Amino acid sequence: MDEVKVPKKAEPFLKLNYLSHGTLEAWDLNESRKFYEQCLGLDVVRTSNVSLLIRLGGDNTIAVVQVQKKEIMLLLNHNGLDVETQEEVIAAHVLLEENKDQRGVTQITKPALQHDTYSFFFCDLDDN
Repeated sequence: MDEVKVPKKAEPFLKLNYLSHGTLEAWDLNESRKFYEQCLGLDVVRTSNVSLLIRLGGDNTIAVVQVQKKEIMLLLNHNGLDVETQEEVIAAHVLLEENKDQRGVTQITKPALQHDTYSFFFCDLDDN
């Protein structure tokens, strides 16, 4: 049997420990907090008068920073929220579609197989 040669990983230019967080923008942190906790079930911590920290199921966090003016987040610049099965994707989509006005969901796409993942996209009340 031939030996498989695995290329040696190059030494990185920067010696970093881990990826700690990303950032989202929000207009109203109190309303955003309700959405993150009550709709998405995220862990939310108020870190200052103008920021929240959100996370779910891991160590990576997202800082939510209050701004006065922002653009709609582009579809390519999305954040992933995972479930186990295609059926759970469909169920989540149905729930959000039926309750989008009450939950502040401004846009929602139909579920589809994208990059080997069955998923859909939606915008929250902050257009993220």
